[in-house]
Amino acid sequence: EWFARQARLELTARTAAGQDLSVAKAELRALFDTPPDSANKLRALWSLSALGATDTPRGWSDDRLVGGVVLDVASGATVAHGLAMPHSPRLVDGTLFVLQSATGMLSTVDPASGTVTDVCAVGGFARGLARRGDYLFVGLSKIRGRSTFAGLPVSGHARHAGVVVVHAPSGQIAGSVLFTSSAEEIYDVQVLPETARPGIVGPDQPVRGRAIPTEGGGFWALDAPPDAAA
Repeated sequence: EWFARQARLELTARTAAGQDLSVAKAELRALFDTPPDSANKLRALWSLSALGATDTPRGWSDDRLVGGVVLDVASGATVAHGLAMPHSPRLVDGTLFVLQSATGMLSTVDPASGTVTDVCAVGGFARGLARRGDYLFVGLSKIRGRSTFAGLPVSGHARHAGVVVVHAPSGQIAGSVLFTSSAEEIYDVQVLPETARPGIVGPDQPVRGRAIPTEGGGFWALDAPPDAAA
């Protein structure tokens, strides 16, 4: 998933620079049409959602509250309009969920009619959505006073980063975890089932050489004690 997210960031940067993305769009559509890898289909779908129907660098920012769209990857057609900075579309048991970051709203989209239905307000600048059973996990980010996103309807509530848990069948918030000092932005959320105290090691950290991943778990190589036999 890290590579997929980096690819989306690269596409965003190229769009801002005014580069031609026609080849990339064609390859993403081909990826979506390739059977039957559902994970790759979703990655292609996420890459082709848009904050605005524009090819002008940062043109989406001129119409942030109603300019967002959801695209049908196979046809390239727009299936939903009027979204407030849509992010993290996820297909859950046949229902397409999407976050509207600018308003802090979790919504559903009917691709057939284009109808957008609000599920609940998650109380912050929402990015990142994952599912586990009947629950949806939504990432929240803090909006700083001088941020590009200052002045959005949600900015008065986006004081902390965190994760909100929503009970999908009822649309009710079941709980939340807020980070008051250790993090300010969350771009995506993933659920690691049956995992306690997971850790993340960056490629620039020498300790990565001690990690031994296996299909059943992971291990860390340790230094031999000073009195160990040579």
